[in-house]
Order: sequence, then C-alpha cells, then structure tokens
Amino acid sequence: LITFAQYLQRCSYEGLSKLVKDVVDLAQKCVADEDAPDCGKSLPAIFLDEICQVEKLRDSYGAMADCCAKADPERNECFLSFKVQHPDFVQPYERPAADVICKEYQDNRVSLLGHFVYTVGRRNPFLYAPAILGLAAEYEHALQSCCQESDVGTCLDAKVIAIKEKAKKASIKHEYACGVMKKFGGRTFQATKLAYLSQKYPKAPFPEVVKVLHDINDIYRECCDGDMLECMDDRARLIEYVCSKQDVFSSKIKHCCEKPVVERSQCIVEADYDDKPEGLPSLVEKYIQSDEVCKNFEAGHDEFLSEFVYEYSRRHPEFSGQLILRITKGYEALLEKCCKTDNPKECYSKAEEDLNKHIKETQDVVNTNCELLNTHGEGDFLKALLIRYTKKMPQVSTDTLVDMGKRMTAVGTKCCQKPEEKRMPCSEGYVSTL
Repeated sequence: LITFAQYLQRCSYEGLSKLVKDVVDLAQKCVADEDAPDCGKSLPAIFLDEICQVEKLRDSYGAMADCCAKADPERNECFLSFKVQHPDFVQPYERPAADVICKEYQDNRVSLLGHFVYTVGRRNPFLYAPAILGLAAEYEHALQSCCQESDVGTCLDAKVIAIKEKAKKASIKHEYACGVMKKFGGRTFQATKLAYLSQKYPKAPFPEVVKVLHDINDIYRECCDGDMLECMDDRARLIEYVCSKQDVFSSKIKHCCEKPVVERSQCIVEADYDDKPEGLPSLVEKYIQSDEVCKNFEAGHDEFLSEFVYEYSRRHPEFSGQLILRITKGYEALLEKCCKTDNPKECYSKAEEDLNKHIKETQDVVNTNCELLNTHGEGDFLKALLIRYTKKMPQVSTDTLVDMGKRMTAVGTKCCQKPEEKRMPCSEGYVSTL
C-alpha cells in the first residue's frame, strides 16, 4: 500500500487496495509454486508492471505514463522522477470526529490504520516504509491511550500534531539522504553515516560500525530506488542484528529492542548517543606525529580516512557531522599535499593548530547566533540574517532570501533551546537540509 501510494499519489484508497490485492494474490501463488508466471520477477518490476496496467493512467498522470515504455532500471528512475514531494492535491490526514474514532478503531482497525498509512505515504513519497509503519504504530498507541480519556479530541490533537511533525522531519531527512546518495555518490553518503554511527555507538569496534554502515548503505539504496519491501525486510534484519549485540553497540537501546518489530527501528534512531568511553588516547600522535602517517595514508587511502572519521567522531559527539566531514576533507587535502614533499611532518606540523582554529570559528558562529536570537528575539534575528545574506548573495531574489531567513530562524528557535553541546549538531544538521 505504501509503495503504490507513493507512486500513484492521485489514486484513491479503494483503487490502490485493488492493486495491493493483485500483488498479495501473486505472492500467495508464488509461495505455492515458485515456477509460476511472474514469480521470477523482482519486486520493483512487479509493482511497476501493476502500475502500468492501471486503466487511464495517462488521464491522471500525463507524461508519467511514458515511463511504461522504458526498460528497467530506466523505467523505475522515470517513475521516481514524477514523485511530488509537497503535493497540493493531497489533503492532510483528517482523523474521524472524536465521538466516532474510538468506535471506528474498535470495529474497523485495519481500515482506519490503512487510511492513515495511505495518506502519510502519498503526502510523503520519499519517506521510507519502515518509518511510515512506525508512525502508524505510534498513531495506534495514541488511539489506545486517548480513547481511555474523557476528552478524546484534545488528547488526540496533541499527539497527532507531534506525529505529523515527526513525519515531516523524517521525510526531509530521507529525501536529503537520497539526494546525497544520488548527487554525490556512495562515498560521501557513507562518510556522513560513518560519522553519525561512530558518535552514536562510540564503544563499538570499528569493524562492527563498518558492517552496520554497509548494511545501511544497501538499505538506503533500496529505499531511494522505491524498493520498499526489500528496504523494510533488510532494515528489520539489521535492527535484529544490532539488538542481538546490545553489549557491543549501546546501553541506550535496551527499551527499543523490547518493542515490536515495526517500532524498534524508529526508537533506535531516536535513542540517545551512548556514553563516550573513558580514557581514549589523543589522536595527535597517530594522525600527526607518527612517522607512519604518509605510509598508512598511501597504502590504504579510504580505510585510513574511514578510521580517522570513526576515531574522531566517537571522541566528539558535540560536533556536527558536517564539521567532522570538513575536518576530514581538510586533513585529506593536507596529506595529499604534504606526503609529496621531502619533509611531510614539517609540512603538516601545524595541522592541529589550524584544526582547532576552524573548530572555534564554527562554535563561535553557533554561539553568536544563539545569543542574538535568545537576547533579541526572532524578529531581530531574521533582520540580521537578511542583512548578512543580502551582502553575501546580492544576486538572490528577496523572496528567496526571506524564505531562507525564516527557515533558518526556525532552525535557530529549535536548536538554541538545546544544551550547548547539542546546538552545533542540531543547527548544522538542519541547515544542511534547507
């Protein structure tokens, strides 16, 4: 249902239900006889074949119907290009009235939750299936809880607002991740995720973090390609693996691993970073002072830098992933230059000093912005941003600058309320998705 809703965003729930039934019937046929017609096809091909058989597809979707003439994987790429991220033709999810919703849930649970999944899917075509199922589980918990209250409507309204905000945030993150993978390739995507995983699981050994990283890379590739069933299946397997090794990964996920399968994934994503190991040695000796730096860098360029990202990230949960990647890129460029000289150590001897200078500059920007926002309020903060960016980007239209300023002000309002050690990851993380 999620897959069809994300491709066929204009289609009714009833119309999609027929397509879902066709695929489920095929699955049951293939379980009984693996050699039956169509059973050898990939799941994405089965879904797209079903879409291409929809009557009057061109009447509703115009040029998207031309995708059916292409061969896979071009056909899939074509369909993905027609997904509409903010569809104005799809109304937000409207829950049934407070006086009927509890009875509706009790009498027609599958249909009620199905309509919720359908609406979230078609409004968020890049949000991957495990996240949508997690939101549906959260919505069901809200119903179970609020239907015990005297004021069902007020209780549900508060919880639904939080669920919608979570859906919006997750959708932006997933679209951004798919954009990074498509535009910059797997290396940049994996570097970003490696920094995040190393911060979240600082006690996990490097090989374990790399194993999870490779699995996540495959899962995102499946989800970004629209292969939601494989994505969901592989993600469930990864979560099962992480939960089977809680002592290796984190002390903060025990409560998540006790939840039902569809709820574990989002819970683990939202779990706090594990505590940083005590007594980690300085990285200066290994990555700056050692006589083996250039030898190790040239012998295994990617692995050497991956270990640097891992070691640096697990020591600095207070830094943003963006800062860590800037540091890594600068370090890589420095080694590429210095390792060609007669005296590499002298060439990169000031690396730590330059690094600390860049870190301080980044921290100062965040602290200055938060001080301005907290002292003078959103209005003056927005004015200051507009003045600053008008000077930096005079070619950009006023409307674009105002829109960007409002978004950055919203980021500031959200992030400047956090403890100082969480402000930079919050602010740079959000700004990177704008």
